[in-house]
Amino acid sequence: MNSYVKLAVFISVLLFSVSLMSVAINFLGDLSDVDFQVEIEQEMTAATEEPGERIKANKERIKVKGVPLGVDSPLFEIWGAPMTQYLRWTVGETYEDGQWDRYEWREPISYDGEILGTNVSLESSLDIITYGVHPLFNLTTFAPVTLNALQISFDVDVLIFRYPSLQIYSPITAFITPYDVTYSLYDFSLETVEGATIVYDEEYQQVPNGLRSELYPYASRISEGIESPYERLKALERHMRDNFEYGADFEPVPEGMDPVEWFLFNQTKGTCAHFNSAFVLLARSLGLPVRVVAGFLMVPDLTYQRVMPNKGHMWAEAYFEGLGWITFDATPERYIEKPIGLNKISTVTEIIYNPNTTLKDDYFSVSGTVRTVNGTDVSGLTVEIFLKVEKNETGVRVGVGVVEDGLYQITCKVKPDMQVGDYHLVAKTLPNEIYSGSNSDPDIRVMTRTEASIDAPSEAYVGEPITFSGTLLDSTNGEPVVNETVSMVLDDEVMSLTSDRGGQVSVTHIFETEGDRNVSMFMGDTNYFLGSNTSFGVAVSMRLPPKTSLLQVLTTFPYNIILMAAGATVLVGAVVVLSRRGRSPITLTRKEEAESELEEIDEGPLVYENYKEGIVKLFNRFYRKNQRMYSEVTDSMTPREYQDALLRRIQPNGAQALDYLVTAFEIADYSTSRPTKEMFDKCVKAVEILEGSIVDE
Repeated sequence: MNSYVKLAVFISVLLFSVSLMSVAINFLGDLSDVDFQVEIEQEMTAATEEPGERIKANKERIKVKGVPLGVDSPLFEIWGAPMTQYLRWTVGETYEDGQWDRYEWREPISYDGEILGTNVSLESSLDIITYGVHPLFNLTTFAPVTLNALQISFDVDVLIFRYPSLQIYSPITAFITPYDVTYSLYDFSLETVEGATIVYDEEYQQVPNGLRSELYPYASRISEGIESPYERLKALERHMRDNFEYGADFEPVPEGMDPVEWFLFNQTKGTCAHFNSAFVLLARSLGLPVRVVAGFLMVPDLTYQRVMPNKGHMWAEAYFEGLGWITFDATPERYIEKPIGLNKISTVTEIIYNPNTTLKDDYFSVSGTVRTVNGTDVSGLTVEIFLKVEKNETGVRVGVGVVEDGLYQITCKVKPDMQVGDYHLVAKTLPNEIYSGSNSDPDIRVMTRTEASIDAPSEAYVGEPITFSGTLLDSTNGEPVVNETVSMVLDDEVMSLTSDRGGQVSVTHIFETEGDRNVSMFMGDTNYFLGSNTSFGVAVSMRLPPKTSLLQVLTTFPYNIILMAAGATVLVGAVVVLSRRGRSPITLTRKEEAESELEEIDEGPLVYENYKEGIVKLFNRFYRKNQRMYSEVTDSMTPREYQDALLRRIQPNGAQALDYLVTAFEIADYSTSRPTKEMFDKCVKAVEILEGSIVDE
């Protein structure tokens, strides 16, 4: 996806979010026997429709009203004990005309499944809880989670945004994908919360004009003489629970009157939305910042439950320094429906097909049956597939599906971050109101592919050592494959090596003859790894001695004596001539002399028949130029001696270019290798770099 598409998607999400700012609690109208309803103003799509499909009408509101949702079907399945009764859906921040909205300027940020932090710093007991949510209809605006969520993880890619300060999550497109919620469950002592400092945020002190004057005296009488912010909130909470009646048969609010005002001073009967909206506005009238949260009630210790529409609920929360958001619920305790069917029908789950092995980051299929103990086919139950090292552990869920007519076929995938090894493949049928759950657990082996690579110079010399390093990695995640046997073949010699903690092996070898060599490395299949292999070419040549030059002849006896005598004679003659002219000679630096000579020497364009000849001629031309510039550069030098001499004359940034130029010359002049155009071009570039890095004397 290019940047323009990403921008368009993000803008669309923001516009969509703005259109949903009226997610809130509207008190207009009666409420039947449903305590708090989640009204989804859109066509409900069946669970069989494609996940990610956009709902026809993407407008959602959570409100209190007397119209039933129109469906008795469950909204979500919860796998695992959530250990809290509050499943948050959205947050109300600002109140007006009987409705809670979010602030329009709230902007979401992209969420990719990363682990999140919390703002809790004070000491408390802490549990890390993980449970699963399986939506039974396509979610479009918010994904239910719990407070202090650390991670929301999906088995497939789902594009989702989060509101950090609200701790709510909003998908871009409709989805029905199950997901796991991991959160921090804190248990603060009463002494800690009573002494905590509330964070005074003006965003959560808003009260509509006209209501504050009514609410403040009422709230002041309730909290009179109490200093602790936490205790003042608890006093308001107790007052609401003790002095108002919970019920759906409340008298409707008259037209033109605020529902909270009507509830407090006239009606005294209502639902959770009345109780907690009144609680929040009373607290705000005292300057205590509180907000409402809308969501669903769960049974904390049930390992499996279905959340029905009539479990919709509203509560409140306030932010305390070091504690984060603390939950308050002014609704009187009420009867929470128990799961139906204490005498459920027993089921038997079997896996009839599964592979003995599977690969990481690959798909595999599991098929099986779910029947009652007397052999009757079962339909509609959810089956989860887990990989477990021990049967009694939680394990990792790799797939989920639904039983139809007693059969299930589930496509599973092992994530790249799983360890290879032997596992129990567990098919777990989840219970419902009629049937109990059951398990089946054959064994399966998780393997992975490997990737081998060799790192070494592409040229070597006869009789000189060269080191070859190999690396073995897990191709699914790039992690090293440790303590596995790897073979490396050099000159028909097979060497057996063992990979270290970095997945690496190395061997040093000396080639005895010239020629092109092929070095190979391979690992065969093992219990948990598929083998891999790779090869590497290296050109082996003879490092030749330097050619004899005229300068080498002249510097040997007796020619050196003759040359010295001739030089002395020329020097004496030059002094005599200059002294007779009555003026001193002009002294030039070595580099100035060389530059003067260079002005007179034009070797013309470099002419060559092939790149081998071109590299040799290019090197020799640059060599001659340096001879004219520096006395220490002589004809008697080997290429490496020349390199050492010139290193003292160039800046550090030219060292690598010089080494490449010398190495290329040795390959071109001393071996049978055929240099490429790329090598020649690099040599030309190296000369350009060197000419710019030469240091003046």
